[in-house]
Amino acid sequence: DFCLSRGLGDVYKRQVLECIEKKLSKKITETIEIPTIGIGSSKFCDGQILVLDDLLIKKCLIAFGGMAGIPKRAIHVESKLLETELKTFFRADSDNLRKILKEKPFIPIPSCCDALSAKLIQQANFDVTFMSGFAASASRIGSPDLGLMTFSEVFDQANNICNAIDIPMIVDGDTGYGNAMNVRRTLKECAKAGCAGILIEDQLAPKRCGHTPGKDVVNREEAFDRIRAATDMRNEGYDILIMARTDANHTHGLSEAILRSQKFYELGADIMFVEAPKNKEEMRTICKEIPGIKIANIVEGGIT
Repeated sequence: DFCLSRGLGDVYKRQVLECIEKKLSKKITETIEIPTIGIGSSKFCDGQILVLDDLLIKKCLIAFGGMAGIPKRAIHVESKLLETELKTFFRADSDNLRKILKEKPFIPIPSCCDALSAKLIQQANFDVTFMSGFAASASRIGSPDLGLMTFSEVFDQANNICNAIDIPMIVDGDTGYGNAMNVRRTLKECAKAGCAGILIEDQLAPKRCGHTPGKDVVNREEAFDRIRAATDMRNEGYDILIMARTDANHTHGLSEAILRSQKFYELGADIMFVEAPKNKEEMRTICKEIPGIKIANIVEGGIT
């Protein structure tokens, strides 16, 4: 086991090590210093366990020092010894979201579009926020939610938001930006950025807002493959809650949407999302027939 640090002062470094030692109930006896890039939030987090792909080091502990504490977000290393990325087990935000979902029967989740709006939501004492693709597209590029934003733009927006707040944030991952392999990478990067949850949906690309006409969905197997890819990546250590969305109610009817959501639950999705129920009766049917946690997307001027 190693503790990797970034040029911390001796006193502060000792505090970091003591924090991790307490977390693991074991003594850290050796440290290695390596140069780093991509340092994120300086919000303190009490130790993160990481696993390296590199065969030379099987397991390590990591503690990076920032101006105001220890970053808990995405971390990359620049070292000849460690050529592969660190797989991070950032559990603080995802565990917090799980705790909220378990303890509260109903959770209002205002959507944010950027770091400032997310901070306002936190200051208003909401427990969770959602980075809406609809809102982010409007604020970032001044365009409607028609699949125009790239993954890099969405990731940058999500990363900025995560660094600005302490409450859990669920990111709109759209279709995962491609096939199952793209879904895996989308989930991995969002988990590393500190997102507590991610939405993955079954629309055809380019997707559009769930409350606008002209949308369509992929076939069942492709929809299931997306959620399967997401849960596989989560189970590999990139801990993040998966919100599985279907837009099939619009194109194939409520029965198809319910069937898809039931399968999403079987595949390991954490939150089931049937987009755009038309009335209260559809909402009751969704809650009755689909297991697990459900979410309703309330859009001013939309279908719901």
